[in-house]
Amino acid sequence: MRKPSNKRDKRKWWLDRVSNRFKKIKRNKKIIKKRLVNRARRLEYKAPSIMDFEVNINRTLAFFNKLREYDIQLKKRFYLNLKELCSISPPAIVFLLSELDILCLRNNIKLNLKEYRSWDPLIALQLRDIGLFKLLKTSGSPNKMIKPHDDGDIKYFVAVRSEGFDKNNRVELLNDIRDFISKHIPNRNELELVISEAAANVTNHAYNNSDEFKHWWLTASYDKKANILTVMIMDHGVGIPAKLKEQHGAILHKLGWFFESDAKQIKNATELGMSGTKEKNRGKGLYYIKEYAKKSDKNSVAIYSDKGGYIYDGKEESLINLKISLQGTLIVWNIEV
Repeated sequence: MRKPSNKRDKRKWWLDRVSNRFKKIKRNKKIIKKRLVNRARRLEYKAPSIMDFEVNINRTLAFFNKLREYDIQLKKRFYLNLKELCSISPPAIVFLLSELDILCLRNNIKLNLKEYRSWDPLIALQLRDIGLFKLLKTSGSPNKMIKPHDDGDIKYFVAVRSEGFDKNNRVELLNDIRDFISKHIPNRNELELVISEAAANVTNHAYNNSDEFKHWWLTASYDKKANILTVMIMDHGVGIPAKLKEQHGAILHKLGWFFESDAKQIKNATELGMSGTKEKNRGKGLYYIKEYAKKSDKNSVAIYSDKGGYIYDGKEESLINLKISLQGTLIVWNIEV
């Protein structure tokens, strides 16, 4: 509006202009206040740039430990920031999926994804391929928004969540692996037995009767370049070291193993066997898991539980001591295809 020429209109014009300016300032103050309130009501979880179970395992676990602190009773919004995440290994990606799934189940919420367009395209594709958005039933899911992208050397299979001894999920996953690779998997029947035993271990003694959630997650990835299939099973139970002491405490005391590190207890469990049942054919799950690593020079198994890790490649073994507890167990098989 042009400035009027007569005094009366000019005065009104100036008053309106000043009034509008004050209204704008007041409106901006309300917007800023609202933003500050919203920011105070949300908890932002910023992922590290690299998440893996090799070099950055303690930093990765520190991030997951922060996720576990979220409680909807605090009346704060959950905000997951993956902007700076540029690399994530298969074990870390299944751990991320299980942690977010439990967080949603425990608090009865759905993840509301924001700013996912700023994520690394490969990370977004990997999360989609493993079925994270579908499993968590995220609102504003980017499934259809993610554009085709070179997925590099690793192909992910859709993860399945189970509760109890669910054979159908395991068979379905194995069929997906076989169809994708389009050729016979060496010792396929033995591989299915090993996975069944691992699932039985979770069902029989990973959780206490009082635990509210007794889920486990099974998924896999295929490294096209190395021709290695990685099968992973994750649970959020009491952990192998604690369960081994509970079930075989007397034997551990007799052998002088009771006060050894969690990493050594995992190794002990693969040698002693452990079972929460009275069945004669039970308690060999960890033994079978370890023995399968001997089927090929490229095969290996890694077992992480509580504050320890045990890696075995059929010939050599290594123990890993962790600063932060997994609060569960993660078993990773690397299998030559």
